[in-house]
Amino acid sequence: MSSFLAVDLRGEADWDPGRLVGSTFAWPTAAPVVPLRELVTTVRAGSVATAGSPVIAPAGLVARTGAIRRRSTKYQGKAFTIGTRGLRRGDVLVPPSPSGPAVLVDDQLNGALLSSRFIALRPLEPVLSRWIWAVLNSPAGQARRASLATGTTMASVKMPDLLEMGVPLPPLVEVQRLDGVLASIEAKTHREEEPSESTWWVTADLRLRDDWGIMLATPRPELLEDGEPLGSFVREMKPSRSTRSFEVPTELPGTLPVVDVSVLGAVRPGDGPRRSPPPSPSSPRATS
Repeated sequence: MSSFLAVDLRGEADWDPGRLVGSTFAWPTAAPVVPLRELVTTVRAGSVATAGSPVIAPAGLVARTGAIRRRSTKYQGKAFTIGTRGLRRGDVLVPPSPSGPAVLVDDQLNGALLSSRFIALRPLEPVLSRWIWAVLNSPAGQARRASLATGTTMASVKMPDLLEMGVPLPPLVEVQRLDGVLASIEAKTHREEEPSESTWWVTADLRLRDDWGIMLATPRPELLEDGEPLGSFVREMKPSRSTRSFEVPTELPGTLPVVDVSVLGAVRPGDGPRRSPPPSPSSPRATS
């Protein structure tokens, strides 16, 4: 009799080894650790970006610094607006990729559109904005985010997991003392943006058109009528007619293979029709 116990972990959310060892992760500081959800609230995307609008997406960031490298004009869908009643100075944007840099919203981004793929965090205390930005972008912060993304197909961090992530929180006096240093570091991450990528492709919203199928096939629908009718190349195979009386066991020149339901049970390459009647106009057509 075996003393082993088999457990099906497929239905468990925390079965992945990376998550199981998450509790052993240690920040390189003696500051107490608190869940990120106790320090921030989340902001939802309240705008919609249309085709051609310049949008800041995670792929348009400089991987090492988080600077805006280039805006995309191909993005369509929900987006964050920086400015009136949208995101504001001090908010932190976290990309889904654990290796992607977090972005600190400042006045230079006023009026910008950002992809809704970012997770938008609003610190409850304004003084914590740069601290949270720095913690998430630190090597330890990226390693912790990577452990949260372990096991997912596209290696992305989901919002609930990010909010449960523990971050070090020293006394606010210490955070205020470090804020000037962090501001100097963050200011050095800015760079001149590259122009939006140009292309001769044109993006069209086909959801508003009823004739998009024809337009995708050809810009000249009349060409679809130019050609030889299919009936010139094929002969109709009438159903429900028996061919047993004139079938031959092997395919010979001038005969047609008969396909019936038995072909669906073929298990070896080459299995298929085994009967071939002649396509004589005077004889019943083959069953298909």
